[in-house]
Amino acid sequence: MSEKIIIDANVVTKTPSSRWYENDREDFHKGVYDCERHELDLGDLTDDELANDVFLFGNSKPAICEILAGTAKMPIVYLTAAKERIRWLSRQNNNLSERVAELEDKLASLTSSTNTAENKS
Repeated sequence: MSEKIIIDANVVTKTPSSRWYENDREDFHKGVYDCERHELDLGDLTDDELANDVFLFGNSKPAICEILAGTAKMPIVYLTAAKERIRWLSRQNNNLSERVAELEDKLASLTSSTNTAENKS
């Protein structure tokens, strides 16, 4: 479910990166996206470049001679690459969120230890 956040009396709805992750369920693509960005389809493109290419070419039908010459790709290539990139980015976001939580816990523990030691002095 979406979490409601109230900021300055405005209600903002937070959408999770993935419902399976938010609901503490197993990733049904487990392991598929355990790779580097460049290993994905069209991995030589940055996220912005891929987004632009999907916008420009994701709904067009190139001529067969362009496809055979290697100067154009079918739209499904861009759409699939975008889907894979979004899933990969979602998992990267989840991993980084977990890492941030770990580091915050360590910082809190260190701060607590330091405060305890200072209070004993």
